[in-house]
Amino acid sequence: MPTDDDADSRYDEIMRRIANRQQAVPQSLDPVVRILNSLNVIEPLETMRRRRKLPILCYGPATKRKPDVIRVVVWYMPKGDMQAYKTLTLFGIWAVGEPANLEIIVGTRSLKYQASVYTPEAFWKLIRQDYATYYQDDGQPPQASSVLYQTSYSEERRLEIRQQIADVIQAWQDGLNSDP
Repeated sequence: MPTDDDADSRYDEIMRRIANRQQAVPQSLDPVVRILNSLNVIEPLETMRRRRKLPILCYGPATKRKPDVIRVVVWYMPKGDMQAYKTLTLFGIWAVGEPANLEIIVGTRSLKYQASVYTPEAFWKLIRQDYATYYQDDGQPPQASSVLYQTSYSEERRLEIRQQIADVIQAWQDGLNSDP
């Protein structure tokens, strides 16, 4: 019959093994990613994607990176249109520049369908995970006419910017519902 000492040593051994297997989640060293996290840019986009009463099919969000731009976007197309796949629209937040001189941009970009053939079954399965298979995206921020909000980031204004981003996203969604 095992003793309490055997059970305690077995427990200690199991806990030691678990601790050795667990790896600490690496902290992002990228200060721009930290800034976007502090602005809470993903949560309002996730909330938008989950809204059922919007007149769009919305997927994401996803974080994409280019050397001078990081963006967090959802992608969408109108509901009920058989030709909707031809144009995909990105809605999101772009962070452009270096942390000391960072521009935060909220806006939309349209992407044209690039695949040579449209296969509905494959398209509707893959578009839920990512849009890169069917649409070419250079990662650049939206054109000036498609910018809904833009500001220079400063740590002192972080909470103000965070609220403004959430307000812009909410207003944009509300505008979708008010269209005829």
